Amino acid sequence: MPRPGRNTYSDQKPPYSYISLTAMAIQSCP
Repeated sequence: MPRPGRNTYSDQKPPYSYISLTAMAIQSCP
């Protein structure tokens, strides 16, 4: 997913969203 506002997003920790999604998927399907 290409992000045009990477400069602003990078300042807010982009991996947080990815980690949250992965953690949710793992918890949903142990």
